Amino acid sequence: MVNIKTKLKIIYVSGAQTFSSVVCDSLTFVLNRCGFKAQTAGDISLLDFSKYNDDDGFIVTCGENAKIPEDIYDKTLVIIDSSKSDYMSDLHKYDKAVIPFNREALPENVEVIKYAVSEIEADLTAKNIQELSDVLKFEILGTGIIGRIRIPRDSRLTVDTTLAIAGALLISGVSMSDMIDGINAI
Repeated sequence: MVNIKTKLKIIYVSGAQTFSSVVCDSLTFVLNRCGFKAQTAGDISLLDFSKYNDDDGFIVTCGENAKIPEDIYDKTLVIIDSSKSDYMSDLHKYDKAVIPFNREALPENVEVIKYAVSEIEADLTAKNIQELSDVLKFEILGTGIIGRIRIPRDSRLTVDTTLAIAGALLISGVSMSDMIDGINAI
């Protein structure tokens, strides 16, 4: 086990490579825009953790079966592919998780945000979706606040992946207003 004495936070995005890399880059962009120090790392096993200190912020990574050291201060799992249901068995390894809405029992020690396009019981959901030729527009509902999202179609983000990004930002301590401003800046 690596002896890590840092408050470095890891956000691991799991899902289809095409979408997960877009989500990783978008998360890193918005975290930096909100004043956090964040970087994207393709293979976390290659990182030299001794170079990080207590204020080194976030590492956002994606890929299949990332090996995240157990003694990292704060680990967040973001699932963007609901067809991979095997992630439920790994939730206990994380401090936080952002997952597609489901009604399965969750580990008590994991803080969870569930998202869905049309499920009213989800923590984050989307309404009034408009898919125009050049822009994707919708309202995001969560934590008693409604925010308007407007992202260019060439960003390759979908409503689902945008909800996953929003959940990851919120669970990481970004305010709802900063999250909306950041996503709209993508």
